Amino acid sequence: MAVILLDLVCILVLERGLRATHHATFELLGRLLGLLLAAVSIDLVLDGLAELGVGLSGRGR
Repeated sequence: MAVILLDLVCILVLERGLRATHHATFELLGRLLGLLLAAVSIDLVLDGLAELGVGLSGRGR
């Protein structure tokens, strides 16, 4: 219940700022977050392969 109330407060506070924000800003943030997500996923895959003992040249030196 507390999380729902916190979300509601955040939405109400940020509503005006979001309405004033240009659509291109949302596109830019979406692309940057997508790039960050891709980088984190690649890092996790490489760490998993290293845990399995797969030799990766140039990593972990």
